[in-house]
Amino acid sequence: MLFTKWHKKLNIQGEKKMSEPQQIVFDHNGKKYKIDEFYKSLLFQFIMDSNFLRNERDLLLVIKRKTLHFGKVSDHLSFSWLMKATGLKRVTLRNTINTAEQKGLITIKKSKGGRIDSATKYSEYRISSTMLQYVGKEWLKIKDGEGFAESYIYE
Repeated sequence: MLFTKWHKKLNIQGEKKMSEPQQIVFDHNGKKYKIDEFYKSLLFQFIMDSNFLRNERDLLLVIKRKTLHFGKVSDHLSFSWLMKATGLKRVTLRNTINTAEQKGLITIKKSKGGRIDSATKYSEYRISSTMLQYVGKEWLKIKDGEGFAESYIYE
């Protein structure tokens, strides 16, 4: 499994108030930090610079766009929408999703009911906590080095 050396799970939560967009925070050493656009850029850079297969990279970028970019930890996506967004055929996308899940790159909460490979089912997709934790640690190193980490503590 990829990323096996980072065992500790990162507690990533979305907290939403009625009039504000959802704020994504994560715990690190007992402090909650809210992520910013720089975090999202680091995640993008990590996905692009890693040795993922092209299809895995495309899937990760689509899931990142639909989740973190819009202030969500996870999102319900249909298989048919993922096919359009990634440009992959049904069999290729199914294999890519299975491979990415086995490698620990994504987490999927499967929808219930309907056919097993129904194109209209909306399963819940998210980038794995392990990957988000790794990027979070790099983000904190940079923010600490610049003296900005304290300003991102979530109260």
